[in-house]
Amino acid sequence: MRKRWFYKGYHIVIISQLEYLSQYIKTMEKLLKSEYEKFDYILDEKIKNLENEEEKEFLCDKYLEDFWHLKDVFPNILRTSFFVKCYSILETELNNVCKLLQKQNGYRLSVSDLKGNGIERAQLYCKKVVCIDFPDKSKAWQEIKNYNILRNIIVHREGLVLGYQDKYLDKLNKYIKKTPGIFIEDGSIHIETIFIMNVINNIKIFFNDFFESLEKNNIEY
Repeated sequence: MRKRWFYKGYHIVIISQLEYLSQYIKTMEKLLKSEYEKFDYILDEKIKNLENEEEKEFLCDKYLEDFWHLKDVFPNILRTSFFVKCYSILETELNNVCKLLQKQNGYRLSVSDLKGNGIERAQLYCKKVVCIDFPDKSKAWQEIKNYNILRNIIVHREGLVLGYQDKYLDKLNKYIKKTPGIFIEDGSIHIETIFIMNVINNIKIFFNDFFESLEKNNIEY
């Protein structure tokens, strides 16, 4: 019983991490929006006090880059970085559970003994060594596989898809076209808040399914 309560606690810890991230992104989005609105108001007031059209145009051009940073650049940096953090929690915690399962049940093989890496290696370990019904047929896991492709482009190419040649690119393009809150502009991936919130929720659903599978298969944990 103590073993099971330990793993139930671990499940709660993972979900709590995702809840904290959800609150964090909401807070940061509010701060950025506040800065943008304040900047927009101040600029608008300055323009109102000018009578010369050339001066107004000069002032707009002068602050155009700052306006663009606050409205588009900084939010996208925040969201792409945040997405990578969410994926990192998913990958790290899934592999940590595999390590705990090995220690608790005395499996000869560890997750690091298997070929591959990341979430796919953890998936293989759960299916072949732990022998559970890993929830890889679920909608949540199918979404996560798309996150993997997206994460790699953000991390290794800073989100640039222009000139990118990869066997997964067509799949990613199809995914982006049908997914709210993510799009490609000027050859680069852009993410909106709705996509981030869906990612957090989807990872929660996956871990709920995963721990439920451990329960159903009577795995010592």
